[in-house]
Amino acid sequence: RYVAIGKCNHKIMCHLCSFRMRSIYKDMECCYCKQKMGAVVFTKNHQAVWGEFDCNKMIHLNKAAVYVEDEELHKELRALTSLLCQKCDG
Repeated sequence: RYVAIGKCNHKIMCHLCSFRMRSIYKDMECCYCKQKMGAVVFTKNHQAVWGEFDCNKMIHLNKAAVYVEDEELHKELRALTSLLCQKCDG
């Protein structure tokens, strides 16, 4: 559904893999060109480029340096980092 876009504009990694790389492994590089990405945007628009986004109007996840476009994805990512089991607790 969502793709991760950084300054290099490579769109080969999904948002879940990018989020894992950035939040768990602290790997902030593009998986294709290895350019260091200070931040990435998770978007449904697979044709978008980095310069099209206004990150000031997006939801920012500080630890992973990720910007998301909508509250639905924000909730999904927060649930991934929760210590509660989504099946048992809720």
